[in-house]
Amino acid sequence: MGFRGLPTSQNADGVNIRRMPGIRLHMSTCYFPEMIPYVLFTVLAVRRRIRSTQYSINHSHFIFPGGIVCYFLKKLTGLPYIITAHGSDVPNYNPNRFRLLHRILRPFWRRVVSNADLIICPSKSIEDLIKKTTTQVRTQIIPNAIDTDKFKPREKDPKNLLVVTRMFERKGVQYLLRALAGTSGAFNVNIVGDGPYLHELKAMGQELKIDAHFWGHVDNDSAELKALYETASIFVFTSEAENFPIVLLEAMIAGAAIITSSGTGCAEVVGDTALLVPVRDPEAIASALDNLTRDPDLVARLGKSARERVISRFGWDGVIDQHIDVYRQFEHNSPQRHRATASKSLRILCPTYWYPSYADDTQAIYVHDINRHLVRQGHQVCVVAPGRPGIPLRETFDGVEVVRFPFELPEDLTYGRVAQSKVTNLAKLNRLYIMARYLVAQYRASVAEGRRFQADIVHGHWAIPTGPALVAIARKLQIPSVITMHGGDVYVNVAEGYDFPTRWYVKPVLEWTLRSASALTAISEDCKSHALHAGARESSITVVMNGADLRRFSPAPEGTNPRAEFGPHMIFACRQLFPRKGIRFLIEAVAALKPKYPDIRLIIAGDGFERPKLEELARTLGIAEATQFLGWCANKELPRYYRGCAVSVIPSLEEGFGIPAAEAMGCEIPVVATDAGGLPEVVEDGVTGFVVPKGNSAALAKSMDRLLADAALRDKMGKAGRIRALQRFDWDRSVEKFTEVYASILVGNRS
Repeated sequence: MGFRGLPTSQNADGVNIRRMPGIRLHMSTCYFPEMIPYVLFTVLAVRRRIRSTQYSINHSHFIFPGGIVCYFLKKLTGLPYIITAHGSDVPNYNPNRFRLLHRILRPFWRRVVSNADLIICPSKSIEDLIKKTTTQVRTQIIPNAIDTDKFKPREKDPKNLLVVTRMFERKGVQYLLRALAGTSGAFNVNIVGDGPYLHELKAMGQELKIDAHFWGHVDNDSAELKALYETASIFVFTSEAENFPIVLLEAMIAGAAIITSSGTGCAEVVGDTALLVPVRDPEAIASALDNLTRDPDLVARLGKSARERVISRFGWDGVIDQHIDVYRQFEHNSPQRHRATASKSLRILCPTYWYPSYADDTQAIYVHDINRHLVRQGHQVCVVAPGRPGIPLRETFDGVEVVRFPFELPEDLTYGRVAQSKVTNLAKLNRLYIMARYLVAQYRASVAEGRRFQADIVHGHWAIPTGPALVAIARKLQIPSVITMHGGDVYVNVAEGYDFPTRWYVKPVLEWTLRSASALTAISEDCKSHALHAGARESSITVVMNGADLRRFSPAPEGTNPRAEFGPHMIFACRQLFPRKGIRFLIEAVAALKPKYPDIRLIIAGDGFERPKLEELARTLGIAEATQFLGWCANKELPRYYRGCAVSVIPSLEEGFGIPAAEAMGCEIPVVATDAGGLPEVVEDGVTGFVVPKGNSAALAKSMDRLLADAALRDKMGKAGRIRALQRFDWDRSVEKFTEVYASILVGNRS
């Protein structure tokens, strides 16, 4: 939208900008009547451009007015559209200002939103508000982002307090001023921003005798704002309603201790790296300020953890990757008719017992990776999975539709535990009862969704427990079925207590399932051999290797030194903490190397029921201080640790494939792995790392020592690993093989 003094056409950082005529009067605010000329002129101008230029997708920001333009253009040209919602364009986000307007425009707002191909929500709170107004909407959460090099912490004065916001009443600056009047500490208060409420705030500051410097508008790229952020010890932002405020990202990357409001999008941004206070509560703000004044260490800890959170979660590279994944769903659109290829693509129904509960979940992320890459290649995927209380029953993330039926599995029947935990015969009968209920619920929910979705094929994961229901679902829908075996459903390792597939109440059901599916895929040749022992027919099995997202798991950018954070001898393992993953042997190996490498560190990402025993083992061997258990880490946080380590280790006693090996190789990190299962198919011994006998801590230590002592060898093996990963373990390649399997059984099904 045009604004006085701005050019009608320009190129900024490679982006071509055309400004449409408008009657906007203020830089910080825009009212609905001012938007009307913009909508009219933009629809006419862009329609002409669509006739001469081939576009796949229209991506606008703000449901009003940008979404209105998208809606009319789709009606006129068929061009699909995405809208990123930002807050005030959503009913009830800013009710004090827009309640009447949203009430009047609600029917049209619903029409714009329901006709959108996707609504991108920077936060869960804004997604919830949208779905309260209409359920006929497809949404996906993609957070805002920041250039992580924009601000860097300087030496800070503990008295420096900063506020950066637009000056509206709902931004809550007035409550900070009242809080400052009630605190014992003295602060250097800087308040940056402009808006219609600025005059009242200045008057309030004078009345309360607060010595605050009101800067008004300060250019975001100015040296003044940079200095204010980088020297601020405390940043306060207690807005009453927020979607995903960039100012919080700026304060976090600058290393400030933050006080912000709970119950809004602010809490989603800061996580546990800030002090949260209720909205409109000066006393709570004053108490938080007093806590920070009394505890300089708390200020330092919050500032450091906030900065680390931004670097790991909210950098532009990761956020742009998520947008590109969305755009790729539309890249095959017909330029002439601008219609999505969904009608020509496959509709894949995916019943599964284990699936991520949200986009950044750490559980079963590889199943979601398969599905989102299927979507990227033009297919539609509908997942049907059990859902525990508090999880949305229907949502979409990364383009994958996820439908959950209410069914909470007991802890001892969650993935990993069911296959290794020993129970009494009575408990076994109880398990059978629970799993029978699960299979019935999975069948009913999947058949209903398959009919609604008009599925072409059923592709599920794990032959047990989901497999029997999957076969029945496919037969009911009269479509072919594919089961991907991930290892735990067919592997047997009696020595480690892993005999699940051979148990009397599992074996006959497993064999029937493997023989009844239209096709089977195995994640490695080793997995295939175990499936054959379990009763599968060789002719029905195709090996489709697991993969890694090699855009995310890539080498550290040139000019950076990720090992500076962890030291030169950091060992990293990303594993579930179950006995069959062999972490105890890795801890023993690190303890053996400690005398030679006093600065050695072991960082373990992952969790599981063996964790207390492993922590005790580290204490017993004297390396507790050098060992860090991270717990579950979001997939997008892992590259930081891979890039920062000297060696990545996979000490498994049983392994179907070993995705962490592919991830480490993608980051150009050498891998030491055991000879368990499919690991030798992933790690090329002597080329991309070393393969050693499983259950042998001395062999692990020897190979780790070779790599720790030879930086040139590490570099050589790391580069070879990246090449091997690109050639063999990219998810796009895996998905191409899945589509070949689909094609073969669909042809057979039609014949």
